[in-house]
Amino acid sequence: MIDTIRQMASQAETHTKPWAFDSGWLLQYGFRWGLLEGSLRAFGLLLRLYSYLFLLAVSLFFLGLGIISASTSTPLHLDALGFKPENATAAVFLLGLGGLISVGLAITRVFKYLFPLWAATVVWLMFKGFFLSSVTFSGPSTFRWAIALTLGAVGAFFGALWTLNPRSRL
Repeated sequence: MIDTIRQMASQAETHTKPWAFDSGWLLQYGFRWGLLEGSLRAFGLLLRLYSYLFLLAVSLFFLGLGIISASTSTPLHLDALGFKPENATAAVFLLGLGGLISVGLAITRVFKYLFPLWAATVVWLMFKGFFLSSVTFSGPSTFRWAIALTLGAVGAFFGALWTLNPRSRL
């Protein structure tokens, strides 16, 4: 015990560069790698939950839009996404259905590899629809909403990538 204390004291005295990385010095002052690992797992859990909820909401939005458009026989004009009015209803319905299947398979861990592809598709559709099309914004607030939704989709994409982590249990 006394030898251990002497060894730790000598390490503290010889450590003259506070910016140098020395794991023994960090452990001496109470830093635990378990704390960092636990925080990283908690962050991963929150990111995965966010991606599940965000992409589930997008899927339900597409599915609902397709169902309402089909039931009212109103053609959708989604030129910003590259859909023609004749087949936009079917495309939006299939996107919503595919998204729901993707989210369901990812949550149940049956097939988690489809989920990041769905997230990437949502990011691409938002970026293409908001920023690469002829859409004009009515003011700064609608432009901010477009940026916020796109950044939310990017965050959901990173959460979807986190689901591929073999140690994630949720």
